Amino acid sequence: MKLLHLEDNPADAELVRELLLTEWPDGEITLVAGRTDYKAALESRKFDLILSDFTLVNFNGLEALEIAKTLTPDVPFIFLSGSIGEDLAIEAVRSGAKDYVIKDRIKRLVTAIHRAVSENQERRQLRATEEARQRLAAVLESTPDFVSMASPDGHVLYLNHAGRQMLGLPDGPIPPDFSLADAYPPESARRLMKKSFPQAIRDGFYTGESTLRTHEGTQVPVSQVIIAHKSERGDVEYLSTILRDLTSRNQAEALINGQKQVLEMIAGGEPLTDIMTTLLSFIETQAPEMLCSLLLLEDDGKHLRSCAAPRLPADYLQAVDRIPIGPRGGSCGTAAFRRSAVFVADIATDLLWTDYRDLALAHDLRSCWATPVFDVNHRLLGTFAVYGRTPGDATERHRQLIDIAIHIAAICLSRHRAEQRLREQADILSKASNAIIITDLEDRVTFWNRGAERVYGWTSAEAVGRFAEDLFPPEDHPELNGALQASFDERDQSAEVRLHHKDGQSLIIEASATIIRDDMGQPKARLIVSSDLTAKRKLEEQFFRAQRLESVGMLAAGIAHDLNNVLAPILLAAPMLRENATVPGDLRMIDVLEKSAERGAALVRQILSFAHGADGAHQLIQVKHLLRDLANFIDQTFPKSIQLREFIPTDLWPIKGNATQIHQVLLNLCVNARDAMPQGGTLTLRAENSTVDEVAAQAIDGARAGSYLVLHVEDTGTGIPLNTLERIWEPFFTTKAAGKGTGLGLS
Repeated sequence: MKLLHLEDNPADAELVRELLLTEWPDGEITLVAGRTDYKAALESRKFDLILSDFTLVNFNGLEALEIAKTLTPDVPFIFLSGSIGEDLAIEAVRSGAKDYVIKDRIKRLVTAIHRAVSENQERRQLRATEEARQRLAAVLESTPDFVSMASPDGHVLYLNHAGRQMLGLPDGPIPPDFSLADAYPPESARRLMKKSFPQAIRDGFYTGESTLRTHEGTQVPVSQVIIAHKSERGDVEYLSTILRDLTSRNQAEALINGQKQVLEMIAGGEPLTDIMTTLLSFIETQAPEMLCSLLLLEDDGKHLRSCAAPRLPADYLQAVDRIPIGPRGGSCGTAAFRRSAVFVADIATDLLWTDYRDLALAHDLRSCWATPVFDVNHRLLGTFAVYGRTPGDATERHRQLIDIAIHIAAICLSRHRAEQRLREQADILSKASNAIIITDLEDRVTFWNRGAERVYGWTSAEAVGRFAEDLFPPEDHPELNGALQASFDERDQSAEVRLHHKDGQSLIIEASATIIRDDMGQPKARLIVSSDLTAKRKLEEQFFRAQRLESVGMLAAGIAHDLNNVLAPILLAAPMLRENATVPGDLRMIDVLEKSAERGAALVRQILSFAHGADGAHQLIQVKHLLRDLANFIDQTFPKSIQLREFIPTDLWPIKGNATQIHQVLLNLCVNARDAMPQGGTLTLRAENSTVDEVAAQAIDGARAGSYLVLHVEDTGTGIPLNTLERIWEPFFTTKAAGKGTGLGLS
């Protein structure tokens, strides 16, 4: 207790002090005797009660009461006097004093103080409660949420300003028959009365989402909180309901989900039209009055073509497809021309729409806001346009949605254009005749063009993802690794390597490998460009071979001329010697000499035909005679370790050909067979008649159906390796040591 005592009689003041400290031992009593001290105390300190004498020197209690009412109106004031009369006491109470006590009844003072302090506290609490109620009422009235109080049967007892506005109710008394269920669509109202209210009454509260119906008939999504307020007996007196409009939240969620969906479609490589249609559709759900359209810049840079417009009429889109870019090209063509946004509030009056006004108005399009879409390098990609059915400018909400659409469209169109360029480049690389391969730094193939498929035989599906070494046999690895290592050495040169085709065919490859670096200059991949030189090298060999054959031909012509000069006297002298020879042995020697000279002359003629590029004269030949002559020659000249087996039927068909050439072919084959059997073996000569039908002829390259003579030369020698067998007909190819063979025998 903090008490201010106004008393000019010290004895009375001490008596009161003892009485009060007995009741309130920890109390603080401030004693003042005059006006100045009294006023100063009130101004400097706070008190719980003021106790004042009525009659004072140069001061009275009523004046003290007025000062207290001015300075501390909430502090209770009690008179303690011995001279106050009943009339003055009544006047004092009317003036604001809480009580008066006669000094000769001073024991009543404690009771009066208790009552005054208690009543003051109650009054303060009531005032605080009322102030709180007023503040709460102000909060409820100013909150944007729907707040109501209703009886358990739904009858509305209170509805705040936001609730009245949403339902279209005027300020003032609520209609007596108005139920909270009237604020909901039928299905939501049934759920409210059958589920939400009963659950709130049972559990004390209910939370959920519902749909509110405005006075305009619009359905608004709301979050719903219902709280049951109970009496001291536990009965539910009323239910308070708080509804919050979820339209903005749902729009924001839909906006985020829509952007996420479009970005996922972009990442997934969906078709451009599908992505843009999805983008424009979710923008339109945010503001149904917006009719969105996206136009793309044509390759000529002069026209815009339609890409997506979910809700615009198809015939209108067809009419404005490939709209030219220019200063009076409507909103879209002008925006692309100016490279800045063009907002036309009324198509009917704007000069930009002079050429397209009738078309737009015929489709009930009255406004159009177009904005160009750029990539990160500020290159024009197209325009985003929003049409409206009514004239007007874009709101802040519209501009926000346009910014979102343009941002996402720019991402999508930039990626689409980049992918298109990559596809074009990949197509160019695929059409290149050279083999173009890209590997990572571990030599795992990441790109394999069609040229590589043609050169190496592996398809792209087979090669991509595999290590380069896995595509070639082990004998190719040293040359392959050398070519790859050269790329790290930064040597700008190509190397000729020998690799193998998938089917095992040997290839001569000219390859160059280059390191691909990232933006920081660090190696990230390897580019290998190679071309097949196999055919080129074969052509070069054939050219060199032709040159050598030409030289040999010239040499052969000279040798043949000289040999003719040598053989001519022998051939002339032989008949003359035969006329003079009488001894049989001499005659046989002359016959051998003549035959050898004739054979030499035939060889000279063959050399001349080779030099002139002719096949020689063809005549009817009995091959059996050639075979028997060859058999006699083998018996006389080949080592005895080689056994000759001959199968020469007497009924062999004659052929038309060059006897000298056939003799030379057979002789070369037999000599080769002899060389292949240094330790001895069996040499077989066989001939047979053969008829080839149409089916058999198709299996033989260059053959025709008919009658043939087949000659066989077989030996039991060392054989010919496969890599040599492919080249035995090549001129100048020989397996013999230098100076031991020319390679012209079989060819």
